Amino acid sequence: MYKKYVNAIQLEGFVKLICIPVLIGLVTFLLPSLISPMVGLLKGNPTFEIGSVASIIGMLVAVILMPIVMTKVSKIKLTTLGITKEKAITQILIGSAVGILALSFVACVIFLLGGIKIESNSLMLTTGLIGGLFFFILQGTWEELIYRSYLMPHFSKKYGDKIAVIATSVIFTLGHALNPNMQILPVMNLFIAGVVFALVYYYSGNLLFVGALHGLWNFSQGYIFGAEVSGNSIPVSLFKSIAIPGKEVISGGDFGFEGGIVTTIVGLILIIVLTTLIKKRNTERGA
Repeated sequence: MYKKYVNAIQLEGFVKLICIPVLIGLVTFLLPSLISPMVGLLKGNPTFEIGSVASIIGMLVAVILMPIVMTKVSKIKLTTLGITKEKAITQILIGSAVGILALSFVACVIFLLGGIKIESNSLMLTTGLIGGLFFFILQGTWEELIYRSYLMPHFSKKYGDKIAVIATSVIFTLGHALNPNMQILPVMNLFIAGVVFALVYYYSGNLLFVGALHGLWNFSQGYIFGAEVSGNSIPVSLFKSIAIPGKEVISGGDFGFEGGIVTTIVGLILIIVLTTLIKKRNTERGA
């Protein structure tokens, strides 16, 4: 499926295949941070807060508007962005389940290794959880739209699939450069996560699936287990994960689970598994 997306792009040259798509990706990246404060200002609270109505509207506008812009600029169809109505709800549900299970596995391993203690959280609010769920489903889809759905096929068209995976994973990592509590291990893990999501999209060819997976990974980390999400604190959560002093390499410390060695190992294993699945499928189709 992914190869069809690459072949559907009829543009040529560095400017049309790289420069302009990167510019469109940058606009998509910045759009929520421009819209959310304006919506918040109208509501009397211009401060950005994850899961707020303003943050959800900002993401929603970007996810709805920018695919239309992308199709017009690159002269492609929405299906070339991995957006399809066929089994859409099923793809979202499966992606969500995979995201929750993957993050829960990481959290359990960190807990068993003594990296965190998990407590119930008195600040758990149902409305906050619902807002967070909507936000992160949109946020995951927004990021995957930029890096995997739009940029990656353009890079593949120009430089091939391997360079496309690496380049977009680097850009994905740079997109988190200003996140709080950034250190070497979180940077490495963000790059690994970029590769994992790229391979998931390459294998599935479905933006809704990988977007839901990404979003529910983040939601589970913040709103269920109460850890920081890529360094960002979450206002409410079902549980609270407290990092044990001296074991930050395991827990990820103030960056959240994504800053720990457990996430590194799980990410590398997933890369091996996904690469094997892709090679196997390519061999079968080539036979």
